[in-house]
Amino acid sequence: MNSVWKVLFLVMVYIGSVESASLLWTLGDLGIGSMAWLNLVAILLLTKPALKVLKDYDTLKKAGIDPIFDPVKLGIKGADFWEEKIKGNKNINKKSVG
Repeated sequence: MNSVWKVLFLVMVYIGSVESASLLWTLGDLGIGSMAWLNLVAILLLTKPALKVLKDYDTLKKAGIDPIFDPVKLGIKGADFWEEKIKGNKNINKKSVG
């Protein structure tokens, strides 16, 4: 796979050196535009979970509790890193108390 990237890079360098500047600017604009559209789609998909987390954060702050992100409590699936971190924090608290 590494050699595929090297060949692709060499092809792009060659194209960049022999083509006109207007074509290269057009290709750059297409690349930036496609990234912008992908980011907009991602933002739209993440709006609902982000608002859930913000509401939970505000509620905990108003109650005077140190806000800790708990995806299970909020019904957010696929946040494996955070679920493991919460379990690790609970195990550490049990060991220090007991």
